[in-house]
Amino acid sequence: MPELPINAGMTEDDEKQGANDAAKTENLSPGQPTLFREKYIDQAYQLALLGLTNDEMASVFGVARATFYNWQKEIPEFLDAIKSGKAPADGEVVASLRQRALGYSHAEMKVFLHEGKIVEHVVTKHYPPDTAAMCFWLKNRQRRNWLESFDMTSAGEKIVPQVVTFADVVAKKIAAGSPDVGVEQPEIPVTEEK
Repeated sequence: MPELPINAGMTEDDEKQGANDAAKTENLSPGQPTLFREKYIDQAYQLALLGLTNDEMASVFGVARATFYNWQKEIPEFLDAIKSGKAPADGEVVASLRQRALGYSHAEMKVFLHEGKIVEHVVTKHYPPDTAAMCFWLKNRQRRNWLESFDMTSAGEKIVPQVVTFADVVAKKIAAGSPDVGVEQPEIPVTEEK
């Protein structure tokens, strides 16, 4: 994705308007005047439709992530616009993922050259189900049933990973009085030089 411009859509007039808006706004906490503009509500909707993340949108508006989240908290219309824009975009991706997981078919026009004449023929193209898409869908929609690893025993007790080092093993053997402590070195035969 190309890098997004900082302060996109911000003009000097916008900054002056921000100072005026701040004077009119009762809910603002003390500090710097807000950079928020009413037009950002529609722009946020459009950016969310395009699939931008909150961090990317903050960059487009030329503000820090914290400021962007404050706008969402303080201006309900702004938050609603972002949610409204994300919903259709996410829905399209979910529909495509589901279609890919289940497999699908669609009509396709094939064009041939037969005996010097162009012939068009509609064929049905089939795409088989995709196991990677199935796994992704199930792991996200039914986590409890499709996780690859479990951290519970069959009795329902939580498994706590234990790290054991070689030094720990040797220390236990020494404490137990075991005669085979350590690793035996193999004998290397010595040959005389001629």
